[in-house]
Amino acid sequence: MWHFTHFLKAGAQRIGVTRYTDKIEVTAFEKDGRITVVLLNRTEEEIPVYLRLGEYCAELTSKAKSIMTAEIEK
Repeated sequence: MWHFTHFLKAGAQRIGVTRYTDKIEVTAFEKDGRITVVLLNRTEEEIPVYLRLGEYCAELTSKAKSIMTAEIEK
């Protein structure tokens, strides 16, 4: 819950996401040109994650049994 209350600002709107695997749960929100992405990995393995927004692409690693947040400024 901390990831949502700490990173999301009042008035942020949930936006659509596309997943390439069912191993990661993901949700994203946008406010004032900033996109906040929260990823949940419930598995016992590290999973590579690729965040894409237009031509922007970031490669991350989601640790086993972890939750992480990424912020992207448009």
